[in-house]
Amino acid sequence: MQNELELPIDVWPHIAAYVPIPQLVSLLSVSHALQSAIVQEFANANNFKFILNQVFKTTEDGMVKKSGKGLVDSFTHLLKLFLKYEYTYPFDNITQILECVTDDSLFKLSGESMECVKLLLDDSRADPTVHNNIILRVGSIMGDVELVDLLLKNENVNPSVQENFPLILVAGFNHMEVAKLLVKHPRFNTQSLYHALTMAVTSGSLEMLQLLIDLPNQDHIDYFDLLSTAIMTKNAEKIKMIIKRKGTSSQDKNRFFQKMLNERLFDMVTLMLDDIEEPFLESMLITMVERGDIEAVKVLIDAGVSASGNENSAILFAAQYGFTQITKLLLKDKRVDLAFDRYRPLAVAVEIYNTEIAEMMLADARVDKNDEEVQKLMKKLRE
Repeated sequence: MQNELELPIDVWPHIAAYVPIPQLVSLLSVSHALQSAIVQEFANANNFKFILNQVFKTTEDGMVKKSGKGLVDSFTHLLKLFLKYEYTYPFDNITQILECVTDDSLFKLSGESMECVKLLLDDSRADPTVHNNIILRVGSIMGDVELVDLLLKNENVNPSVQENFPLILVAGFNHMEVAKLLVKHPRFNTQSLYHALTMAVTSGSLEMLQLLIDLPNQDHIDYFDLLSTAIMTKNAEKIKMIIKRKGTSSQDKNRFFQKMLNERLFDMVTLMLDDIEEPFLESMLITMVERGDIEAVKVLIDAGVSASGNENSAILFAAQYGFTQITKLLLKDKRVDLAFDRYRPLAVAVEIYNTEIAEMMLADARVDKNDEEVQKLMKKLRE
């Protein structure tokens, strides 16, 4: 039996890759010396890659071919056998083996290959940060909670590597449980959170976006840009999340509100009204009047925004630009003072000979037709 197994040593990697598990176990059970010979050759990096190429075959474009579960199981089982032997391992560096398993050209997001990775990570000599933390990145893409949890227990693994690239991946693929593991880790850094937030806005779920929005220490994040991105997606719920985010400064709230007006998202405008201070609301009403945006003016007037702000500027601009319908809307607000500055609103309408607006004001109870200044303006209007 011993003589029948005296094969060239470089043949053993090929045998290890193809022999079914029962026969392979029988071969390895022959003798301690034979085990050492196989393991020694298996540990050679070139032969190891050869075996991997046979197990996880790829096409020219890098896609995985189905190698057959039996072959993969054989390889995984072989690896288990090697790693559990109690005698001195011929592997000088388990990390070298891990690098082979996770090489970009070989590591193709295969569930089977991940089992091999987990076996190697259980060895204290393995460095889980190989290939710029590819294991964490791939585990994040796959949503492998067990693997990511295992990796994060290693003090060398950085959950925020490459500006939180793992979180960007899980945000795009909506792997909530992995995302929670990453953001709750003591070494997680919110300083590079913007791109993950952008991914959650464009591709993530509402739950994912809420998780990221609720994270602390985000004063450096430009949520105005994120709002613009959310508007492009036309996702009303995500827009609401951003504009109602806790901790948003008054300045940012004002910017959000103006953005909603400019984008004519009037449902969101109404939603934000309670968060905006009155002086800014009044200034926005004046701006919308100047633009002649009757829909925006109506939304603000109907919401109770005062049209008398900044010394009745809204009614003055409406009269000056000849916006008849907007003037009619503004006059619904009883806080508008038509007698302001010697009936200045009426005077403006008369000066540009806008009879319709002037007559509308003269018909208003706030104009005293017996007033001397009003009498002069009426006379000029009829000349």
